[in-house]
Amino acid sequence: MMFGKAPPKETAGPRIVRLTYDFRSREQVEEFIDLDEAEPTVFLPTLQGVTLGHLIELDLGLTGQKSRYQLQGRARWFRRGGGSPRLLPGVSLSCDPASTLILQQIVREARFHSFLFTRSDPRIPCAEPVRVHLGGRSSSGGPLDAHLGDISQNGAFVVLGAFPQEAGDQGGPPLTVEFCVDKPERDRPVVACSVRWIGFLGGQKGFGCLFLTPDKRVRAEIGRLLQVAAEAPAAR
Repeated sequence: MMFGKAPPKETAGPRIVRLTYDFRSREQVEEFIDLDEAEPTVFLPTLQGVTLGHLIELDLGLTGQKSRYQLQGRARWFRRGGGSPRLLPGVSLSCDPASTLILQQIVREARFHSFLFTRSDPRIPCAEPVRVHLGGRSSSGGPLDAHLGDISQNGAFVVLGAFPQEAGDQGGPPLTVEFCVDKPERDRPVVACSVRWIGFLGGQKGFGCLFLTPDKRVRAEIGRLLQVAAEAPAAR
C-alpha cells in the first residue's frame, strides 16, 4: 500500500510588534535617532513587552505634523530605567537600509518643524497629588504616590519617577488614577486610564494618559481641578 507524503509542517513566522510614537521636540529626535553607527538605530520609550530580535513595525510622526513614517526594525537592546533622571524604559531598534533613509528624512524635517501641537482638548498645568494603581485597583501591588503635571477633560500627564514594566501601555491592561488622596478611600474618585506616551514634561518624568469612561464623580473632580488650575497665577 502506498501512502502520500505527509503535508509539510507550518512554521510560525517571526513575531511582529507594532509600535506608534510621536517625537515631541527636535531635541528628542536628536536624542533618540542615532545615524552614526554601522547599523543606525532609533530608541522608542515604551512599556510594551518586546523580546530581542522581534520584528518591529513602526508608525512614527512629528507632533503637529499630519504625515506619518512607516518603517521596520529589530529589537537590539533595552533600557529598563534606573538612577539617571533622564533614563526612560524602552527599546532600541536597528534598521535596514530602507528604514535608515526614512530616519534620515525625519532628522532633516525635524530641523525645520515647529512641533506646535494644537489640541481640541487643551491641558492646563496642575500639581494635584494622586495615586497610581498599576493593573487596576485589584492588583496585588500597592498604589504609587504621584502627582499631576497637567490635566484636561479627557486625560492628564502623571509625574511618576519610575516606570515599572507591568504598567499599562497602549493595547495593555489599564491602570487607575486615584484623586482626592486626602479623603477616605471610599470618597476618592477613581478612573481607569490607558498610557498614551511616556517621557518628560517640563523636566519631570512621567506618562501621558487617556481617561477611560470617567463617571460623574471623576468628571466633577476634573472640572474642579481645571477651574482651580485656570485660576492659579502660574496658569495665566
